[in-house]
Amino acid sequence: MTKFKFNFVLMLIALIFFPNAASVYGIESSDGKFNLVTDVFNSSSGEVISSEHFVERGILGQGRDTAEMSDGNFKHLGGFLQLSNETYISKPGAPVGEEMPIIGQTYTYLTSGAVCSNGDKAEYKFNWGDGSFSDWSSSKEAEKIWTDDYQCQIIVNARCIDNIDITDISSSLTVLPDYQKYTLTVKKEGEGHVRIDGSYHNLDWQGVFSIGTVVNLTAFADVPDYKFVYWDAGDYTESSPDINLPINNNKTIIARFDLDIDVPDIVVEPPQMLDFGIVSPGDNSIRTLTVFNDGEADLKVITIKLTGSDSDQYSIKKDNCSDITLSPTQDCSLEIEFEPYSINTFHCMLDIMSNDPDTATYSVMLSGTVGDASYYPEPLHTNVHMDLKGKIFNEYDEVINNDDDVAAYVDDENGSLILVGLCSYGDLVSGTYGYMHIYGDDDTTDEKDGAKENDTIILKTYNKKEKKEYYLNCINGEPKWEANTYKEYDWKYTIKQKIPLHEGWNFISFGINKCFYKGEKPEVNMIDGIIYEKVDDIGDILSSIDGQYSYVRGFDSSGAKSYNGSQWSDMKYMAAGYGYWIKVNKDANFDDHNLIYLEVQGSKVLGNKKIKLETGWNCVGYLGNTVQHKGAEPSVPFPTDSVMVPVQDVSEIFSSIDGQYSYIRGFDIRGAKSYNGSLWSDLKYAGNGYGYWIKINDNEENVFLVWED
Repeated sequence: MTKFKFNFVLMLIALIFFPNAASVYGIESSDGKFNLVTDVFNSSSGEVISSEHFVERGILGQGRDTAEMSDGNFKHLGGFLQLSNETYISKPGAPVGEEMPIIGQTYTYLTSGAVCSNGDKAEYKFNWGDGSFSDWSSSKEAEKIWTDDYQCQIIVNARCIDNIDITDISSSLTVLPDYQKYTLTVKKEGEGHVRIDGSYHNLDWQGVFSIGTVVNLTAFADVPDYKFVYWDAGDYTESSPDINLPINNNKTIIARFDLDIDVPDIVVEPPQMLDFGIVSPGDNSIRTLTVFNDGEADLKVITIKLTGSDSDQYSIKKDNCSDITLSPTQDCSLEIEFEPYSINTFHCMLDIMSNDPDTATYSVMLSGTVGDASYYPEPLHTNVHMDLKGKIFNEYDEVINNDDDVAAYVDDENGSLILVGLCSYGDLVSGTYGYMHIYGDDDTTDEKDGAKENDTIILKTYNKKEKKEYYLNCINGEPKWEANTYKEYDWKYTIKQKIPLHEGWNFISFGINKCFYKGEKPEVNMIDGIIYEKVDDIGDILSSIDGQYSYVRGFDSSGAKSYNGSQWSDMKYMAAGYGYWIKVNKDANFDDHNLIYLEVQGSKVLGNKKIKLETGWNCVGYLGNTVQHKGAEPSVPFPTDSVMVPVQDVSEIFSSIDGQYSYIRGFDIRGAKSYNGSLWSDLKYAGNGYGYWIKINDNEENVFLVWED
């Protein structure tokens, strides 16, 4: 008789002769054999039989999960030894999770679970070993935030939901919580020593500390002729040599030492460039430069000279500085004349030699231009300024022409603008503007005549070829005036797009690179590089047609949205790349062409931007200023900057998504039009100022529409 048959006979005998004394449970073990469990011969022990393997457990009334039983050769899968008709639960799996958690962070711990013998569901409670517990839950996982840094043993309790007195516990998991660690780096400049928590260390030095640790640092200027100046941690400075530094992130701090002797310190105003502006042919321009001694010893100005290939265009008219000695806080001045003999832009350097140990030669750039008078007047030159430089782009993302005028303004606080800066584009470096002085307010006068701290800087440029002025939109930050600073901002032509609307429903889009939004920034697909602009209300975007429309509708991946000025309006943004339905009232202020115009202002977005499309219907806006058409030019209204581009077939317009769409719909003053590649398609164009419905096929991924290559 085989061993399997023998085991099976044992089971039958137990069931026939001891029907109430033993119940047989088992599951298939990992080697494909069946576990038979019975106890008919000994009321105080159980036998687990699986082929050749035999384990005896001295537990009256209940066997354990056989995954915990082993004869040394292999582990069985879980099963039960039930010695009566009572309900039992298997031993829950030991908890699994982070064994070295960081205090204050959330961690998830799991158990493989337990099984109730009668089929009930099991629930679990985690004993965290620090006096706290999770709630009972049917979930096999629980979250824990550790609060103390001592060793804990996590144990999982398991019970049957309908028999809560039937419980068992897992083996334990040891965890060692610890505080977040950060690195402190201590460096020095100059000669001196540092004591860290009472001990001297060679610098550079690094240490690792738990969050919240306070480290004592003491700087000693114990090297002859040197003194401690200050501690420098970037966002934190302290002149006291003894500090207590809290550790709450990775930090580098520098002990700065300097020579402990009095030295002169040359300061020049303006500090880097003296701008003579634009001079008409035959005229001259004179500027003043001041030299200060900001040190603690006498400053000896040795000599001053002009250097560089254009130095013959400049001359020092009045020199009150050469070969003189300035006591601390004293100053002297120079008058320099720019008197060019040809039309061009000229640069040279003014070099000031002195006994300043740090700056033996102080150089200031001189810059002046001879040409036609600027489109803008010369701003008032005050004794304080900041410097600005960067690039300016036209509506096609090309840098503007060298020699175009660039003017800077700020609000005069009375509803007008004050001119506070002026330069010629490409004056110093081709393809850039600046450094341009942005002059500050003269505090000796009552009226505002220059920029003040945190004033917003407004830039305009005059295109000399087009003879047209453009307002500029800053594309890399918010330009604020700050005295004695050097900042870099890039700008782009600001245009106003006028989108024609007729009575009734209009399906439109705008080509300005903006996402106007209310509340939080929308988390939906946007074209790359879009500029977000927060508004108080969606009605602000539509202010140019205020009172002339009754309803606006949009659609994105989150569904349809609408706006009608009521509290139930759920539209939160309008953006380039999307299409919008606008219903215009019958009594709107129509012009002679029976149109009104939605005006949107900002930088123009080019038609080569990618618009991401999703499976199903997409409400898409046209980008670029072209109108691509098959056959005759469409006789419907477009924005004034539109350019007609004929195509052989409408499919060419949508070539970027060829094979990925099934249906396209448009709408204009003549009604709805559609295209699906069939003979019955009546959509003949797609163009500037209009919106379109595009249906993308199922299972299509990474679909990007490009209107203009």
